[in-house]
Amino acid sequence: MSYLSTTARLKVSIFLFVFLSFGNASIWAQSEPRLDSLLNNLDDLIFTDPSLAKSIIDSLNQGGELAEHKEYQHSLGNYYYLSGHFDSAFTAYSNALVLAEADGDSSRVLSLNNNIGVALIEMGRISESIAYLKETLEQRKALGDTQRVLSGYGNLIEAYQVLEAKDKIAELLKESFEYKVDSISYAEGLRRLHLLAYFHFYKQEDYSKALLHLEGMRRLNTYLDDLRSLGEYHLGKGRVLAALGENNKASYHLKQAIQRFEQTKYFGGLTAAFLEMAQFEEKRNPLLALKYYQDALKNVSAPDIEMSIYAGLFNLYKKEGQFKKAIEAQEKIAILKDSLQGVAVQKAVFEIESKYQLREKESEIRRLNDEAIIAQLKAEQAETKAKRLAYYLAAGLGVLVLTILLFSLQMRNQALKRLQLDLKRDLDEQTLKIEKQQLQIQLFRSQINPHFFFNTLNSIQSYVLENNPLESSRYLGKFARLMRATLELSQKEFISLEQEVTILQDYLSLEKLRFEDKFTWKLDLPPAMREFYIPSMILQPFVENAIVHGLRDINDNGLIELCFTESEESIQIEILDNGRGYYPSPIKNKEGQSSMALQLIKKRLELLSAESKGVYTFTIRNREHQSGTQVKLNIPKQ
Repeated sequence: MSYLSTTARLKVSIFLFVFLSFGNASIWAQSEPRLDSLLNNLDDLIFTDPSLAKSIIDSLNQGGELAEHKEYQHSLGNYYYLSGHFDSAFTAYSNALVLAEADGDSSRVLSLNNNIGVALIEMGRISESIAYLKETLEQRKALGDTQRVLSGYGNLIEAYQVLEAKDKIAELLKESFEYKVDSISYAEGLRRLHLLAYFHFYKQEDYSKALLHLEGMRRLNTYLDDLRSLGEYHLGKGRVLAALGENNKASYHLKQAIQRFEQTKYFGGLTAAFLEMAQFEEKRNPLLALKYYQDALKNVSAPDIEMSIYAGLFNLYKKEGQFKKAIEAQEKIAILKDSLQGVAVQKAVFEIESKYQLREKESEIRRLNDEAIIAQLKAEQAETKAKRLAYYLAAGLGVLVLTILLFSLQMRNQALKRLQLDLKRDLDEQTLKIEKQQLQIQLFRSQINPHFFFNTLNSIQSYVLENNPLESSRYLGKFARLMRATLELSQKEFISLEQEVTILQDYLSLEKLRFEDKFTWKLDLPPAMREFYIPSMILQPFVENAIVHGLRDINDNGLIELCFTESEESIQIEILDNGRGYYPSPIKNKEGQSSMALQLIKKRLELLSAESKGVYTFTIRNREHQSGTQVKLNIPKQ
C-alpha cells in the first residue's frame, strides 16, 4: 500500500464519496462547475493511486464527451506521465495546451508548457525541453511565483544534467540558491534543489559539498515528513559514503533507501537503490549482487541505467561461467547503446550552440564599444568646432593656425581609425581560426574512433565463429573492458600514458588471438612517466599498421616493441616491428586506407601544435641494420 499523508487520504476519501454518489460523466456534464471541480480533485488521486485514477478517467469519458475538455486532457497527461508513458503524456498535454490557449487560460497555459518541457526530458528531446522550461521559468519569475520558480530551476537543471553541461548546471544552482526565499512553505522546492546539487557535486567527486547538500535535504525533510524524500536522502548518503570507502555506513543507508522506496512505491528510486547495492556487493558477495541487479531490472525505464544493469550482469555471468547469459547481456548493451546515440548528438549540438551564442555576445560587445568610440569622437569634433569659431572671432592669424592644427588632428584620427579596424579584423580572424581548429580536432577524433572499433569488432566476429566457449569468454572479457575504456576515454582530449597503455595492451591481446600468436610484444613504460598526458588513442593506429601491414608476411616470431623516454620538454615514444618495412603505396587498397589514417593523425597533431606551445610530430621509416619499421612520436609535456 502506498504511503499517504492524512490530508491526502482525506482528499481522496471526499473525492471518492462525491464520485460514487453522482455516478458517471453524463450526470456531471449537466453541471460544468461540478465537472471542473471533479477533474481538479482528480490530480490528488493520480499522485496517490494512479490505477484507481485511470479507471475513473475512463469512466468519465465513456462516451467521448470530454475529449475537448482541457482539465480532462491535463489530468490524462498527469496520469500517463506518472505511469511512465511519456509519449502519451506529451500528446495529452499538447491537446490541453491548444484548448487552454483557445480559452485564454494563461495560468493553465504556463503550467502545461512546463509539463510539456518535463515530458520532453523523459523522451530524450532535450533541446526542445530546454526551450519550454526557460520560457516558463522567466514568466514565473515575472509573476513572482516563488514556489514554481524553484520548481522551474529544478526542471531546467535536470535537462542540463542529461546533456552533462556541468558549467550550466553550476550556474543555475548558484542562481537558484541566491533566489530570495522567506518562508518554510518553500521547503519542497529547496529540498529538490539540494538533491540536484548533491548529485552534481557527487558526479564531480566533490564529496564534501555533496554531503553538505545532503544534510540540507535531511533538515528540510523534518518539515516535509515525506518518506520518498527520506529515501532519496538515504540513497545519496549511501552513494557518497561508498565512494569514500565507508562500506558499513553505505550499506546501512542504501538498505534504508530501498525500504522507503518500497513503502512509497517509487520505482525510479528503487531501481537506482538496487543498482547501487548491486555494484556495492559485486566484489563482496556476487550472488547477492546478482539478485540486486535482477531486482533493479524489474522496474527500470531509463536506457542509461538499464545499460549499467546489464553491464553488471554481464560481468557476473561471465565470472560464473554462464556464457549464454553473458552474451545475451552483451547484445542488450549494444542495443541500448544505439538508443542513447540521440542524446549524445544533442550534447554535441548543445556544445556548438553554446559556442555560437558566446560568439554572438562577443560581437554585440564589440559593436557597443565601436558605438561608444564614435560618440566620443563626435563629441570631440563638436568641441573643436566651438574652439575654432572662437579663434575666428579673435583673429585671422589664429584661424590659420587653428586650421593647420585641425587638419593634423583629423589625419591622426583617421590613422587611429584605420589601425583600430585592422586590429579588430585581425582579432576576428584569429578567433575564427582558433574555433575552426577546435572543431576540426573534434572531427578528426570522431573519424579515428570508428576506425579503432571496426578492427576490434572484426576480431570478435572472426573468433566467436570458432564456437569455443572458454576462449570466447576470454575474448569477450577483453573486448568488454576495451569498449568500456574507449567509451569513457575517447571523449577526452588528453589521457594519461598509463590509461593509453592499458587500452593498447587489451587491443594487442585481441589482435594476438586473432592472428593465432604469430607475434608478441614488449612494452617498457617507466613508472615515472605513467602520469604524463598525451592525445587520447594516438598510439593504436600505428600499432595496428605494424600488425596488419608490417607483420602480414611473417608466419611467426613477429615482434612489436614500444619504448618511452622523456626529455626536459617532451615525451618520445618509439614503435618498432620486425616486419617487411615501410613501403607506402599510391594505389587505394588497404595500404591506401592506412595512409589516409596516417594523414588524419598528421592533421590532428598539426592542429594540436597550433593550439599549444610545443610541437607534435611523428616520423615513419625503415629500421637500420634489420628489417622492419620504426615510428617515432614527439609529444610536448602537458
